[in-house]
Amino acid sequence: MKRVIGYTEGEGVGPELFARVFRELDIPSSVSFKRCSNLMEAVNRAQRGEIQGLVTGPVHKASLQKLDGQSYAGQTEFLHAYLGVDEEPPLMVFIGGPFVLGLATVHLPISKVSDALTKPLLRAKLHRLLKGSSEYFKKPPQEVRVAILGLNPHAGESGLLGTEEIEVIEPVVAEFQNSGYRVRGPLSADGFWLHHQGQYDAVFSMYHDQGLGPYKLLAAGKAANVTWGLRIPRTSPAHGTADELVGTGLADSGSLETAIRLIV
Repeated sequence: MKRVIGYTEGEGVGPELFARVFRELDIPSSVSFKRCSNLMEAVNRAQRGEIQGLVTGPVHKASLQKLDGQSYAGQTEFLHAYLGVDEEPPLMVFIGGPFVLGLATVHLPISKVSDALTKPLLRAKLHRLLKGSSEYFKKPPQEVRVAILGLNPHAGESGLLGTEEIEVIEPVVAEFQNSGYRVRGPLSADGFWLHHQGQYDAVFSMYHDQGLGPYKLLAAGKAANVTWGLRIPRTSPAHGTADELVGTGLADSGSLETAIRLIV
């Protein structure tokens, strides 16, 4: 029996990229794709068991509010509201670079990141990162090597440049280390990306741009977004709608190709 993967084309360059990738990519015969007009249709199909995975195209954030009248920071948050495996927050993950990247916080103004970084949040998301990485790399969670980045410059410089490392991040790291996990941190983010290639399976970043800017460079356009913590697998390209590129033929389909390869 074929696995059915739902997809939403999204907005901007999304529809033309899906058309291109479906023309060019070799899709296994064991998989078929079902177009969903929007995320709500995809959610309904997932809840009825009609699709076993989902690939979402890029959308404008304002479009999400039109689906059910609620405000969502992004598609990840919308999908978790309907398809979350539990009440814990979902983990936004990126795959396609030299390691898996997980984000502690996602679509937050930078002024709110510090308050959002709590021990319960870090514990929940680090557990998701270890579990998902274990399944992805096919190794026990205790063997997954995870680098945990600090929030502040120089990881706080022993409290001189911020205390979040001492008060929040270090205690959580110690808990996981004492439980036998191979986690290390908090590490200074500015020097990490160049000097630790190949030493870690996964990296846990404290906020969106801290992780995604360097990761997209390292992945050379091939990074894709994955959500861990949903009842079905979900992937998406790691870029926005790029409205200025619509119809030009210049939009790169590499990220969407990765998203589809990951789910089939």
